[in-house]
Amino acid sequence: MDSEGKDANAPPSYQEATQLPTTNPINPPYPQTNPNPMPHPPPQMYAQQPQTVIIQPSHQATVGQSIVIVHEIKVAPSFDPYLENCQYCHAQMITRRRFVMGSMACLFLFLSIIFFPFIFFICCTSFQDAHHYCSNCNRLIAVRRR
Repeated sequence: MDSEGKDANAPPSYQEATQLPTTNPINPPYPQTNPNPMPHPPPQMYAQQPQTVIIQPSHQATVGQSIVIVHEIKVAPSFDPYLENCQYCHAQMITRRRFVMGSMACLFLFLSIIFFPFIFFICCTSFQDAHHYCSNCNRLIAVRRR
């Protein structure tokens, strides 16, 4: 402890730490001399030229809407050929039927790997899907699934 009652190892108080030093700076500021200044020319005034604005009428192009006709494949009312109006050629005809291996036939195919007698069901048309085609334009009209 010193004569003021402070510990010598204690940090300075806030007031002591924020006090500015009262001594003059070591290096005096460098004197700046102003050599003969060059006279600046007076600012020149320019008259603004009027700007010509040309407005052209805009042309809006209208884009025609394209119409897309989507034909859905219908569900056939039966597995047998039937009277139908074709949505493609608009003819009234009796459909042409073709049997295609569908999900039921695939199921029996996998079962026939385990149980060989099930292979008989793959060959039967009663376990296949019926695809109905137009007899006039030969396009697919309807499908009947098993």
